[in-house]
Amino acid sequence: MDDRTRLSYDAAADEYARQLPGLEAETALDVALLHDFADRCATAAAGPVLDAGCGTGRLSAHLAGRGLDVVGVDGSAGMVAVARRAHPGLPSVLGELRRVVAPGGWLLTAFQAGDGGPWSAPAPTGAPPR
Repeated sequence: MDDRTRLSYDAAADEYARQLPGLEAETALDVALLHDFADRCATAAAGPVLDAGCGTGRLSAHLAGRGLDVVGVDGSAGMVAVARRAHPGLPSVLGELRRVVAPGGWLLTAFQAGDGGPWSAPAPTGAPPR
């Protein structure tokens, strides 16, 4: 992640967490896939699950609530700070992916694309977007 992108995520972290505190914005299919992933991980009992790009920790918290041992990683210190405040029981670390996933470890990758609905985040300077 380059510095400009990191600053953008840092600046948007609090507002992102305010607007998307849980899974309310996810489709039923997204939630079903997340639950299927959690069930498979729990059945395999393979150890901790990494939420790479965990952002504010909302998916990490949901997976932990389903009984998984979850570690969140994100390149944005602002996002991780919000995750730590919102979910103090979850271990969150800043680090490179290759240093976090153990051989044979589980990895969940997800991307938030949205549905075209309104959402605005502050610009990296903290000023409202234009």
